[in-house]
Amino acid sequence: MKVKNEKYQAFLKGELMETITRTEFDELLERVKHPQQDQARCLAILIWMTAARPSEILRLTGKDFVKERSYLIIKIKGSKGGFARPIPLPYKDTLVKEVWGYVKDKFPEMFVFWAFRSSSKKRKATVKIKKKMPDGTIGETVKEYQKEYPNLSNKLIYWFNRWFGIPPYYFRHNRCTLVAEKEDIEKVRLLKGAKSYNSTLRYMHQTARTTKKISKLLVK
Repeated sequence: MKVKNEKYQAFLKGELMETITRTEFDELLERVKHPQQDQARCLAILIWMTAARPSEILRLTGKDFVKERSYLIIKIKGSKGGFARPIPLPYKDTLVKEVWGYVKDKFPEMFVFWAFRSSSKKRKATVKIKKKMPDGTIGETVKEYQKEYPNLSNKLIYWFNRWFGIPPYYFRHNRCTLVAEKEDIEKVRLLKGAKSYNSTLRYMHQTARTTKKISKLLVK
């Protein structure tokens, strides 16, 4: 399967989204090459399966994975206004078993995808502070300070572009769109961890399959 960044740009402009199915993802997974090979494969699997933000996946620790009966529960911490939610993956799936095989012996506080975490950068920033002066006028002072700019996903984005030619966010849009084809928007919202439907709609795109369903409705 050929995947190029043009596909990512196309669906952002409102064109049909070409979703990545399980069979196609299995082929893409063979492109994953990294010194930490097991870690890299499991990272790609979770981003394709869960629709979680890359930064949410990178924050996962050993205690966020729980094997319960026939499911592997992934405890996703919310970010950027989203809420925390558990994502149950069916343990009978071979890819889910591969993930559990990698994470089950990790220490509770250890980041399981440590090789792909980027560090934050500190840069100088300024802020203008207004203050009432003794004479009753309003004065303005400028204060300089060090500000951290988080770039936790930068390393991950680099590797995804190297492996697949597309950023990891494509897989997030991909999963939400696949779920939307079979379920209602509420299921997509819960999966994504969004508090509003407006932010959920941005991750649901029209595909060739939904286009065919719509066309049949228009001639009835």
